[in-house]
Amino acid sequence: FDPLVPPTLAEGWRPTVARFDTNRWTLVVTTPAEQFISFEQARASVREMLLSSTVEATRGKQAKLGGHTWRVGKDESGNRAYFREDGELVFMVISNAKTEVVDAYIASFVPFSSLP
Repeated sequence: FDPLVPPTLAEGWRPTVARFDTNRWTLVVTTPAEQFISFEQARASVREMLLSSTVEATRGKQAKLGGHTWRVGKDESGNRAYFREDGELVFMVISNAKTEVVDAYIASFVPFSSLP
């Protein structure tokens, strides 16, 4: 699959993890305020993704990020988690940054193959 990526990072943002295999793409960045945003894209079901993480869904809770509706939960540290399914792919975001920061970051994502 074609991983989604931000075309650029804002000044002071740093990638701390970038890992890709045939079924999973993970990108973790930190902001200048030392907040983090973890993005994961996988060929899996939401159930499989939740079972392989420390995230618990919050029943009935949803949020809009990057123009999509995401289900909401929290990880074991209390960080907000967002996840959604699109066909055979699942997307998960875990972050301690403000929702507006996460939304703007996720909204910037493009398919890797579209980058120059």
